[in-house]
Amino acid sequence: MKLIASPEVGELVRRQGGRLYVWPRSARCCAHGLAWLETGPKARSGWRYDSVHAEGYELYLARMARVPEELHLKVSGWRRKRVSAYWDNCAYVI
Repeated sequence: MKLIASPEVGELVRRQGGRLYVWPRSARCCAHGLAWLETGPKARSGWRYDSVHAEGYELYLARMARVPEELHLKVSGWRRKRVSAYWDNCAYVI
């Protein structure tokens, strides 16, 4: 898996403690399942995580049946900055 992260991601993660966890979330919509990635400075319970190499901070990805070819991380939010994760640069897991 290739990690693609903007420099702002590292700065924000370091300010929030130096760790970033990434896990999937899902919901049903229009009789179809949707899945996307969420992030946070603390692990979400119920998941096991694998360490992913990142420059300047610790990154942990939840163990899933398959992983993206590319994990894109970007800072989003205007007032409250947060890290957004994208599966192969898509908002939803496909």
